[in-house]
Amino acid sequence: MSGTLTHSEDRSAASMSGTLKHSEDRSAASMNGTLKHSKDRSAASMSGTLKHSEDRSVSSMSGTLTHSEDRGAASMSGALKHREDRSAASMSGTLMHSEDRSAASMSGTLKHSEDRSAASMSGTLMHSEDRRVASMSGTLKHSEDRSAASMSGTLKHREDRSAVSMSGTLKHSEDRSAVSMSGTLKHSEDRSAASMSGTLKHSEDRSAVSMSGTLKHREDRRAVSMSGTLKHSEDRSAASMSGTLKHSEDRSAESMSGTLKHREDRSAVSMRGTLKHSEDRSAASMSGTLKHSEDRSAASMS
Repeated sequence: MSGTLTHSEDRSAASMSGTLKHSEDRSAASMNGTLKHSKDRSAASMSGTLKHSEDRSVSSMSGTLTHSEDRGAASMSGALKHREDRSAASMSGTLMHSEDRSAASMSGTLKHSEDRSAASMSGTLMHSEDRRVASMSGTLKHSEDRSAASMSGTLKHREDRSAVSMSGTLKHSEDRSAVSMSGTLKHSEDRSAASMSGTLKHSEDRSAVSMSGTLKHREDRRAVSMSGTLKHSEDRSAASMSGTLKHSEDRSAESMSGTLKHREDRSAVSMRGTLKHSEDRSAASMSGTLKHSEDRSAASMS
């Protein structure tokens, strides 16, 4: 994968390149790449490997991110293990900075109920050098007819630091043409809450999807509303997309449009689009292509 993203009005460019390769037996995937900023901003190189065990019960991952100009490197490793009956998965990992900078370790468990109607998750994030610990837990439940799913969770910091709780619901319409969603994010210690609601609808022929939603802050804080549409061509070789994000209280809007096209043999995907700000603010345009190799073992992007 390689590509360039350029900002208008003398803002600097960022170039990116990399490769993702599968081993012949598909048991491992290796990745490396470079991200560079123009105007003498430093580069960052990245490499990593993802490996599966023969029975796919364990996945291990490792990688390194290095900054140029003597900036420190960060190494990362982790493992995901499944139980024999696949009822639960445990995960652990470590992120470490070079130059004696502190490490962060993470562990957690994801469990399914016997009837698979619910999934519960818990975990811990810990910093070395006596830095704070954060614990996290949550639950996802399906209704009996699977038309709705409810979710709740909490992230807590130790040492009397405040908690964040979240809850929400996702519902399907009877004909499954629409999905509605609502939720709330709350901070402890009398900090304000944010509520969110939205709807996703399919057209009758399923060629288009329309979406709308609103995010509101309590205590007279501003709201943000969003709407958009994604349409497929008749042969499904192309998709066009457009949308608008609006701020309340006469703040400016942002509109976006773009197109995604497949080659006939599906070996490549080309994409282009435009993001515009209202009130005479400058626009940014973007285009690129993603290509697969013949054996699909690698993908390149420009």
